[in-house]
Amino acid sequence: MPRIAPAPIGPATAILAGAAALTQGALAVVVLWIFVGVFVIVGVEELLGVLPGDVDVAARTSIVGLFVVAGVGGVGEAVRVALERALRMRTALRLAAEGAPMPPAAERRELVRGAVGTARILCVVLASIAALVALVAGGAGIASRDGVLVGVGAIALVVGGAHVVAAVALRAADAAWQDALGRLRAAWPRFDAADEATGPRLARERALRPRHERRRSRHPGARGVFDRLASVVAVGLPVAFGIVVLGVFLRKQCRTCEPVTYDPWGERAVDGVAAVGLVAFVTMLSLAGLLGVVWLVGETVREAAAARRAATDALPPAEWLDHAIAWPRALELVGRVVGTVAAALAMLVVAAELGPGIANPSPERLAIVEGWRGLGPWALAAAVGALALGVLGAVQAQRWRAVVLPSMRHDPLVGRMRG
Repeated sequence: MPRIAPAPIGPATAILAGAAALTQGALAVVVLWIFVGVFVIVGVEELLGVLPGDVDVAARTSIVGLFVVAGVGGVGEAVRVALERALRMRTALRLAAEGAPMPPAAERRELVRGAVGTARILCVVLASIAALVALVAGGAGIASRDGVLVGVGAIALVVGGAHVVAAVALRAADAAWQDALGRLRAAWPRFDAADEATGPRLARERALRPRHERRRSRHPGARGVFDRLASVVAVGLPVAFGIVVLGVFLRKQCRTCEPVTYDPWGERAVDGVAAVGLVAFVTMLSLAGLLGVVWLVGETVREAAAARRAATDALPPAEWLDHAIAWPRALELVGRVVGTVAAALAMLVVAAELGPGIANPSPERLAIVEGWRGLGPWALAAAVGALALGVLGAVQAQRWRAVVLPSMRHDPLVGRMRG
């Protein structure tokens, strides 16, 4: 195997890699709100017949903060990925010029994917949004002869045009990126090559074994229990989701439809379906959170054990090790969890500041929303903590890979180099 070593990570690259805790945390909040918050709220409304007024206003007001967090997370993640890959390309070119070892396949894949495509997609998305704002605001302003709306539409049109020009101009940057990849391929002939990952190879070998031997080779002990519980959660979450949806549909076929009434036996059955679905959904989510904590602790232990063994002996091929070389490590994942909490708190703070003016609820319904204003310092502290954990995790993960990779004796890649 040619010389392989993780590329050194500078302060700027570490900060950008650590910022993933904030941007990906924001995107995680959007997913959690859609797939968890909405269905818990719907389930509570089904059980109680009507959602309490304060809770209903709080849920609807939080949508304002959700849109802000989604926008910041989406744009921030696209910009972060593009800048991080650009910095890593600069480092790779320097290493190639110095005749240094080639980065591992997982790092080379990010260079092949490039930074320009991400930036162009972001420009197209922002240009589309600006065009929509220009059309709606400008049309409404012309129809109502409102100069402010016409001005907003004109500004949006200019901003959208600027993003279109930027997307076209990025073609030159894409050509420069491809030229840089050509220089890397010339310096490292195996730049696009990688060794087969251990997981697919072991799966192929297991498939050739007799069935009774395959059963014996399954993970025993605590890991086997963990895998079975994870399988239960993977199956139980969508099943519970379906039960909640069924209970809601049996009661109301649409948002504006009148509730369907049944005979006493039918009423008990519908209420039972809704209660079972909601309880199962919350139970599966709680179990998933517990398994996540156990998994993080296990990853930390396995990382330390791999580093100790790599310092004294060659590491045997392992499916986990092939993934660990490319995936975020335990401290980075903890940073993402803290970043998710920070984004959730920021969503509530933004909702408390902007939501009442947009939703215009009655003052007596704002008791919960007004309490969110005091979460600002906590959101800031969580964001700073997430960024610090992300940066430290990125540096620690790169040092860990530098210790482990030389003892692996191969250059694995889980997935494809391109795409």
